[in-house]
Amino acid sequence: IQRWAFASFLHSFGWIFLGLRGIVPDYVTLLLASTCLLSSLGIFHDVIARFVKHKIRYKWKTIWICTVMVVLVYYNYVQPDISIRTATVSLGASVLLAASAQLLLFRQRKQPLSYFITGFIFLIPAVVFGVRAVYFYFFNTNPVQHVFDQNIMQTIVFLTTFIASVMLTFGFLLMSSDTYFYERKKVEQKLLRNEESLNQAQKLAKIGSWEFNLETNELTWSKEMYEIFELPSMPENKLFDACRGKIVPEDLPLMDKALQKSRETGEGTVYEHRILSSDGSLRYLLGIGETLKGEDKRVIILRGSVQDITEQKQNEETARKYAILESKSKEMEQFAYIASHDLREPLRMIIGYISLLRKSMKERVTEQETDFFNYVQDGAKRMDQLIQDLLRLAKVDANPVVEKIKLHNIVEEIKLNLEALMKEKNAAIDTDPLPTVFADRAQMIQLFQNLIANGIKYNK
Repeated sequence: IQRWAFASFLHSFGWIFLGLRGIVPDYVTLLLASTCLLSSLGIFHDVIARFVKHKIRYKWKTIWICTVMVVLVYYNYVQPDISIRTATVSLGASVLLAASAQLLLFRQRKQPLSYFITGFIFLIPAVVFGVRAVYFYFFNTNPVQHVFDQNIMQTIVFLTTFIASVMLTFGFLLMSSDTYFYERKKVEQKLLRNEESLNQAQKLAKIGSWEFNLETNELTWSKEMYEIFELPSMPENKLFDACRGKIVPEDLPLMDKALQKSRETGEGTVYEHRILSSDGSLRYLLGIGETLKGEDKRVIILRGSVQDITEQKQNEETARKYAILESKSKEMEQFAYIASHDLREPLRMIIGYISLLRKSMKERVTEQETDFFNYVQDGAKRMDQLIQDLLRLAKVDANPVVEKIKLHNIVEEIKLNLEALMKEKNAAIDTDPLPTVFADRAQMIQLFQNLIANGIKYNK
């Protein structure tokens, strides 16, 4: 605006200097008037370039204005010729006016209507001055011409210049107004996009923002705060009470204490509380607030954010339970190891003494007694294997040993393990041909033995 006003001021002075011809020497008025007029048109072009966000190039305008002034001086002092001098000034003005019109009329980007109107206002005097230059170059035969001489060309020039000067100012005001509203609309759209992005980010992070006026008890929430508290939109003066109604009553005193401390000390606060969801479940919230003070240094506003940390709390509880379970599993593993060691020791003794007994009674043992010895030894070995398998299964980080297993052999081994139970219940085990599978041997024995033992025990 300041540059446009300065250009208008300079343009007016140019015409004032032209009006002083006859009072002030021509070599003063002519040079000053031409300099002011051409410089003002150059400044107008700079302002237009800024409006349309075009790169400002001072170099060509400076060279053009200087060239026009050199020609003007030559045909004023060296070889006086009013026609060429007038044509030169007209051509200089026409080029500068046309350059401004080109910036406004021939832009690829969509522009407000006021830009095109102002562009035509620049274009009209550019054409008139161009015609004037051609007229004085080729058709004017009067070598002595005063600027205020009355003829049709001078009349057209003066009327066009006067009207264009007024219309250009009007066009500039229209452009300024459109630019203001255009930029304002862009800013508003950007603010809406930023607000939408903020709401989306808060939704993803489950964070809402709030502001509480301590003097009016008015509470302002972001969109996500309503989602977290599962409350409908409501007036700010009713929101505080509605918020308190959602908080678990046992947590209200702690929250009130934290807010009161911030009000008294002016320091920020961090607090946790729970709310009751519509499905009856509890949700855990973490609040962070800061204070804003008035001119009297009193805290008048608290503002901050609330984050839903329910999942975090659940994860912490799961981790705590897992840690307890892992500790218990380690204890059970240690117990199983000790128990198996203590159980295997007597079995090793039984196996050892049975072997010694068989050797010492080798000559006197009957065939039936030999079978009894075999039963005892085989049973003790199976018991030892079962204890080892149970020890491996009891380990927390135990990995199954997958191997090729004939299920028929598994069932035959189980028959030996359950021989006493089968005799007691007068039971028999018959199987169809069983497949060969890839599995963990201990797990297969445990599975089939549990199934068969339960079938014998609970058979009616």
